[in-house]
Formats: sequence, C-alpha cells, structure tokens
Amino acid sequence: MRIKFSSLMGKLFPVTILVVLLCVLSGCITAGENLDRSAVATLQQGQTRDEVQKVFGSPKRTEINASGKRLDHYQVTFVRGTTAPLRAFVIRTLDVLYDDAGRAERFKHHVGELPIRITQMGWEAGVELNEANIREIQREVHGRPQMEAMFGPPTIEGLAHNGEDMVSWYFITGNRRAYMSGHELMVILDSSDRVKDYLFRKIQR
Repeated sequence: MRIKFSSLMGKLFPVTILVVLLCVLSGCITAGENLDRSAVATLQQGQTRDEVQKVFGSPKRTEINASGKRLDHYQVTFVRGTTAPLRAFVIRTLDVLYDDAGRAERFKHHVGELPIRITQMGWEAGVELNEANIREIQREVHGRPQMEAMFGPPTIEGLAHNGEDMVSWYFITGNRRAYMSGHELMVILDSSDRVKDYLFRKIQR
C-alpha cells in the first residue's frame, strides 16, 4: 500500500476535508477512477486490459508472474470525517488478474478503513502490530477467523501476483503534517482460507 501521507495529513483539517469531499461528490473524478462499486459492477471476466483501463484508467502498480499473467493494482485513498472520533483513512482497492492472453481472469474489490486517533505525539491509525503477535501465526493452521481475532478486519483485501487471495493489515503513526513510520502485515491465504505464507515488515517515510 502506497499512500501519500504527507498530503493526506494536511486534509485532516475540516475545511480541506470538506473541499476534497465536495470535489469527489461533484464529479471531479469518474466513478471508475474513484473505484466506485457501480463502476466495479461493470467488470466481467474475459474483458481485455484496454477495456478495463477505459473505465479505471492506468493502474497504480503492475506485476507479471513467471507464467506471464499480469496483475494490475488500483488504489484510491482519502480521509473520511471532520471530527476526531470519525476520522479514518478510507482505502479502496481493485486488483485485476489477466491471463496470458491479456483477458481478465479474476478481480477483487475492497473498501477498508484505518481509524485515526489523536495522540500526545501526533496521531496513529490502524491496529497495532507487534512482533509478539506475529510470532503466534502458524502457517497452514491459522485461518482467516484467527487472523481477524488477533488483528481485526483487514485494511486491504486483494490478490497476490499468482492470483491467490491476499489480506493486509497496517499500523501507522505520525505527526500532524506527515506520515512517520509503521508496520505492515501481508498474508497469503490458500483455497481453504488458511495462512499459506506471510510477510511482516516495518515501513518508514
């Protein structure tokens, strides 16, 4: 997940948030570029990449796996709410996996949130991720219910480059002007919704 936190944190102030939301509501960007559910509902298996990009534009990131399949990742992030209890990063994502002929094989759309809390040092968002909890994760034993019991609802649900389901959790901290540091947990799930593999890493500005 790549978020321009330095610009987003400026939007935490009520006046700026109102301007941003009014811009979205007044149609400054299309439903496709905003990853609106109505636009996602038009996606169909078998569509070409050109047809998908006519609706959603260019992806934020593209990955190509060893078999030649292409995965396009779209993401839109904004701040919801103008008062402290309601503030949250809203993260809309869309992953589209294409077969080796360049046609949509699978896609996944998700809307996640990172609640923002004001602290003495600045702010923090998400559920805290620490190494002690990470060490408790057992591959092929823990499933999605156990992961959500430990870390809450995923921040992002998408696809790995090979088409498997992938869920991610984030915890970030910063001051009022910029993102400072945080942690990211990415988990690949098998067909039975159990943990196949995971990656935990520190992210820093």
